[in-house]
Amino acid sequence: MHRTGKFKIFFTCAWLVFLFLGVGRSSSLSAQVIYGFNQYTEYRPGTLPIVISAPHGGSVTPLFLPDRTCNNATTVTDVNTRELALQIDSSFFAQTGCHINLVLCNLKRTKLDCNREIVEAACGNAYAERAWNEYHRFIDSALQLSRDRYGQAFYIDLHGHGHSKQRIELGYGLSASILRNGDATLNTSGNIRLSSIGDLTAANLYQLSHAALVRGEFSLGTLLGNSGYPAVPSSQIKAPDEGDDFYSGGYSVYTHTCINPQHEAIGVQMECYRVGIRDTYINRKAFAEALAGVLTEYLGHHLGLGFNNCGTGVPENEVTPESHTLFPSFCRSGQRVFIQGLGSGESSYELFSAIGQKVNQGLLDPSGSFPIRNGQQPGLYVVKVEIRPGKYHPFRLIITE
Repeated sequence: MHRTGKFKIFFTCAWLVFLFLGVGRSSSLSAQVIYGFNQYTEYRPGTLPIVISAPHGGSVTPLFLPDRTCNNATTVTDVNTRELALQIDSSFFAQTGCHINLVLCNLKRTKLDCNREIVEAACGNAYAERAWNEYHRFIDSALQLSRDRYGQAFYIDLHGHGHSKQRIELGYGLSASILRNGDATLNTSGNIRLSSIGDLTAANLYQLSHAALVRGEFSLGTLLGNSGYPAVPSSQIKAPDEGDDFYSGGYSVYTHTCINPQHEAIGVQMECYRVGIRDTYINRKAFAEALAGVLTEYLGHHLGLGFNNCGTGVPENEVTPESHTLFPSFCRSGQRVFIQGLGSGESSYELFSAIGQKVNQGLLDPSGSFPIRNGQQPGLYVVKVEIRPGKYHPFRLIITE
């Protein structure tokens, strides 16, 4: 795993302060908006560890910006993806009281394509290049701030497709031909490194395999399918058929997720069909409500993230079905943490960082407690406790400065 240095964090935060003070800011009932140059890009900060970008839903066409013609540029707009992204945020707010992070390109794709590398994206125009840089810095900043708050961030690059098969296409960086292989092939280290959720293989609470995360019972595609929105890959549609159109992921997913060894976020390129998702307000609202529920379940199941306390990333004290609780849920290094409700006998524990690295393990003492080592790094952790022989339960723990 790669850590972001203090200098990068300082630069990111300093750059955000500059944007707040110098580039443009407005307020709305939905979320604060931070604009880039000429409002060509915008960032709507949230307090949930979810970042959604929409690079192809803009409609602004300044006359002084030439149309893109280099390299046979693709210029088709992904209709209503901007509107869909905003609706997803509204649905999260309605369900949790919290906002997600949104990054939007307001320029029409004829002027700028933010899901391409800069040469093809801007075709050499300095103003378009400035907007491209601001857009991707917004994404980096949103992901970094989410990781600082929660220890993890989930990224969706939101698109629309016009393919004949009406299903959501989930691009993890894995080609259709790779997905057509069996689970054993998906679970090879080479394919895990190619995957935008590869790091989740080591971090997920139930130690699911990469193949299970891509198309198993609790994969994003399966949860979407169970909600009435068929998706590929999933347990229902394991892979595209030979000859099917399929988007496996583009520049943004390759740049901002763990496919890039300099980044730790997990995520996906989400290609939504039009009729039934993007075409009307009613359909966008229904899908957004379903997606908010799916992502809450997905991130809760795999990472133990809960969204009950906006802005802190700290879930409320949890009670398991067996009435076991962890106390305190905030602690400092050197303190003891207690598991209440345990019976007699020895119980083991394991302490994992938010990215799945085991940092401590051992037996609880007779009082049902264990110590946090002196000097343990602040952040979000998962404590896996043996609550009875052979049965384990994860608890979330925040270690503060």
